[in-house]
Amino acid sequence: MSVENEITMDELLAVTPKKSRALITQEFIDNLNGLSDPETAPMIRSKFMDCTSVLEEGKYKLEDYRKAVEYAVFKSMGMSNYDAYCHAFPDRVARLQAAGKTHKDISSYVFAYNSGALVQAVLERNKLSDYIKWGDARDIAMRKLLDIAMYGKSEKNQRDACDSILKYTQPPEDNKNSLQINIQKNTFVNDIEASLNAFARAQKEAVDAGRVSLSDCIEAKIVNE
Repeated sequence: MSVENEITMDELLAVTPKKSRALITQEFIDNLNGLSDPETAPMIRSKFMDCTSVLEEGKYKLEDYRKAVEYAVFKSMGMSNYDAYCHAFPDRVARLQAAGKTHKDISSYVFAYNSGALVQAVLERNKLSDYIKWGDARDIAMRKLLDIAMYGKSEKNQRDACDSILKYTQPPEDNKNSLQINIQKNTFVNDIEASLNAFARAQKEAVDAGRVSLSDCIEAKIVNE
């Protein structure tokens, strides 16, 4: 029986930091491939492979990393922290409930788990992998916004599009948990991004100041010197 997103030993070794490779066993891989839920299992295996760089940052056990990935996947499905924790640790939650722990008690454990360094690192990697995956879609959306900014049917639509362009082309904030990946843009891409940002800002400022109307600047050309 075939397994969607089945992981092999060679594949996992290739993406795992050297210091953690000795922890990988065939039994661990078999357990990953043996996850039973047909809906979530492929996502968990995919995210497990995407986020292995977090193992470089601390002395984490592979099973703890796997559970953090499961928790992140459940959260990405729209679950609350509490529900994601219950899905990732059903046996643990059952033991707590059997011991008389209340919802409030368990919520405190959930809060502590969600705040942990490993979980936070996995959540950040999860966001970044999704960001990269949807890169083409963001490019299409940005082109549509530029089209609305220049040729929208109303001044409000054009102004809102300008606001969105300025908002979503801001440089990213530094994040100590960000992946150590250097994506080098070529000169052409940098020039286009700078021209787009400058155009949107200048158009909005001119219209807001009353110096020109949107109809006057709709046909304005972006000139890159």
